[in-house]
This record gives sequence, C-alpha cells and structure tokens, in this order.
Amino acid sequence: MGIRKYQFNRESLSYTQVERGLRWYVGLVCKLFLAGLALAVLVYVVFSLFAYTPHERRLALARAALDSAVAELNAKYDQVATVIADIESRDRSIYRTIFESEPSQSDAEAAEQAVTKLYLQLASEGKEQLLQRTKGILRGLDTLSAVQSMRFDTVMRLARQRGDEVRYIPSVQPVDNGKLTSFVASFGRRVHPFYKVLRMHTGVDYALPVGSPVYATADGRVESVRQSQRGYGNMVTVSHGALYTTVYAHLSKISVRPGQTVSRGDEVGEVGDSGLSMAPHLHYEVLFDGAPVDPLNYFFGELPPHEIEQMVRNVSQRGQTLD
Repeated sequence: MGIRKYQFNRESLSYTQVERGLRWYVGLVCKLFLAGLALAVLVYVVFSLFAYTPHERRLALARAALDSAVAELNAKYDQVATVIADIESRDRSIYRTIFESEPSQSDAEAAEQAVTKLYLQLASEGKEQLLQRTKGILRGLDTLSAVQSMRFDTVMRLARQRGDEVRYIPSVQPVDNGKLTSFVASFGRRVHPFYKVLRMHTGVDYALPVGSPVYATADGRVESVRQSQRGYGNMVTVSHGALYTTVYAHLSKISVRPGQTVSRGDEVGEVGDSGLSMAPHLHYEVLFDGAPVDPLNYFFGELPPHEIEQMVRNVSQRGQTLD
C-alpha cells in the first residue's frame, strides 16, 4: 500500500485525504525521467574525462610512441645541423684564409632553406603528414651534405694547386694546448698589466711553465732573433713567404738563429718570463702583409670552430693581458 497524503481543512478543522489523479502520476514520471537523464549525462561526462575505451588507449599509446619518435628525430636533426654548420664554418675559413676567396653559397643556401622550411612545417601540420615530411627532411640533409662534399672537393683541388703556399700559412697553435686551458689572453683592446690602461693587444698569450717548448706554426725563415729584458724580452720573428710573419716573445731560451729555415712544428724556443711580463707565458702574434691579425682565425689547421669558441669563452671574463 502506498503512502497516503492528507490535507488540513480549515473550515472543518480536520484532515481530509488527497486523491492522486493522473496528472500527479505523469508529473512524478517526468521528474524521475529527468533525474535519471541528468544522472546518465553526469556519468557519461565523468567517464569520458577520466576513463579510456580500449580503442582510445591504443590511440594514446600510438601517439606517445609517435611523439617520442619525433623528439628523437628532432635531436638527430639538430646534431646533423650542428655538424653541417661546423663543416661550413671550416670551409669558409679555409677559403678566406688560404685561397683569399669566398665559397659559392647559392647551392648550399638553397638546400639549407629547403631543409629549414620542411622542419618548420612539422610544427604546423598534422601527424598524418609526419612521415612524408620526415622523408623530406632527410632528403634535404642528403642534398646539403652532397653540396658540402662538392665544396670540399673544390677545396682539395685548390689545395693541390696551391699546396706550396699552404705550408707557409700559420694554421696551428705555437704550443701544446690540447686541453685549451693555457690560452689566457686574446687579441684586441685589453688592460695593460703594468700601466692599467686600455691598449691594443696585438697577439694572444699562453700561460705555461718556464721551459715549455714553442713551435713554428708554418714553414719559413727566421727573420730576426732578439735577446733583451725589456719590452717583449727574448723574441723570435719568423717570415713565412711574402705575406705572413709570426712573432714568439718572452722566451727563456732561443733555439734558432737568424736566416735559419724552419718547418711547421720545429722548436724555435722555450716559454719564459723575459721582458715586461707579469708571469711565465708566450706572447704570439700573426702579421698579414705587415699588419697584426687575430691568431685565433689561423688555428683552423688544428682546432675545429667550437673549440676556438671555447677558448674565447674561457678568457671572456679577463680584460687583462700578461704583457
């Protein structure tokens, strides 16, 4: 038996039973239907947000794997791009320093622009086109590598044609500096260690123990030898053909004589502390057609560009030289 409903009658001051008609039952059904519908919608929303169907789980796993593959591809692309940039930098350095010319850039730049365009499109396009774009990137890298290979063939051909001249270009460091830690002062305006004013530092300084060997950086002839306790102290000047001259200063020992022929790697003296010097070191200069130039631009025969940049960073906070 259902629950009966009563209503108070103010006239008779008594309760009378309320009869339930069809409208009441229709309203009750509608309320229950709406409540059930709202509950179903709530359950569906919660399930959609926090639960996955088996198909959705498979799609999520596939997407995660694809994202991982894309990240790996991007890392490999960055590595290859770094290698190519290093090759280009060395290529340009060789052209400018040895052959006194600029490399052809049209093909290389066109290939690089094509690769960059493909790479940027990856960020704006859907996953469906990823494989095709990936193949495009690899093709672009192959093209760029082929261009660089052809340019190196040109370098080798020019090197064979001008091989004798290359031997007279100072293209290595004058001391053993494998860990890049001996380089302490670079070319440019620096604070003089004694006068404490800005002066042009026309070479580079290497801090090494007294007696460390100093080597000729190219084939040439000893132009002069000076022994002094003033200025650059004990100093050797080597002439390398008609254009290049190198200077090795503050030596403790001189191992060559004026007019002597030297080859790249021959010992010309030993590191010292002679002359106006703050500490034992070698002051090294490169002159092109009589004018001082930055020796760092001539280490391409021994060091890749990123190691030269590391040497510059190592001394970037030091504004003072040792002489």
